[in-house]
Amino acid sequence: MVMLEEVVHLVVISDAHLLGPEDPEQIDLCDFLATVNCDRLVLLGDVFHAGWTWEGGHPDHAPFFLAVEGVLERGIDVHWMAGNHDFGVRPPEGVTLRKTHVVVCNGLRFLLAHGDEPDTAVGYRALSTVLRSRPFGALIDGLGPERGMALLRRLAGPRHPVDAPAPEELVAAQRAWAAQRLEDPDLDGVIMGHSHVLGEVDLPGGTLWHTGAWYGLRSWLEVVDGVVRLHARGT
Repeated sequence: MVMLEEVVHLVVISDAHLLGPEDPEQIDLCDFLATVNCDRLVLLGDVFHAGWTWEGGHPDHAPFFLAVEGVLERGIDVHWMAGNHDFGVRPPEGVTLRKTHVVVCNGLRFLLAHGDEPDTAVGYRALSTVLRSRPFGALIDGLGPERGMALLRRLAGPRHPVDAPAPEELVAAQRAWAAQRLEDPDLDGVIMGHSHVLGEVDLPGGTLWHTGAWYGLRSWLEVVDGVVRLHARGT
């Protein structure tokens, strides 16, 4: 029998798309991390808009990782799930690297996923395969932090406008993917980001929670006392 991880108070943040120390999104997220109170924090992917780790790290990442180290020092368990923008990042020592996985919180079982898994668009999958290949990784490593980050930022393009309409095809694919996973009677819900949609969707086998995005929305998800709450700016 596989023993599932159990936590009491869970906080999930996704899609911050941080640009660097001067980015208001990054400043606000570092401030949030200085006060966050839970026993597990999950960073659900796309924390950085363009992320990669070279020897010695990258200066744009340093303030954020310093904030994460502060979270660890307070005894909070921090888990990092790579997104499609920051799959080349190695987080600080003490942070647990994760892929899609199940967590038990207050007796509820949640499947956590970044959210790009259901995206089967040919162009997206082809580009993802190239970017995650060993030759591309060797190229970025060889270019070094300055030129490598410049190339990654060109590939990432600008951040999506905050008021951009919801990507309907992607959201539909996410909900179909979640519904299929929720056919498992032992699963209560799915938590995912990537689409920047914020909301709760009732599906035949359980509930899908879209975590929205820290970028623009300043949103996050919390599970405590058996209740799932979606928070956003000013709520």
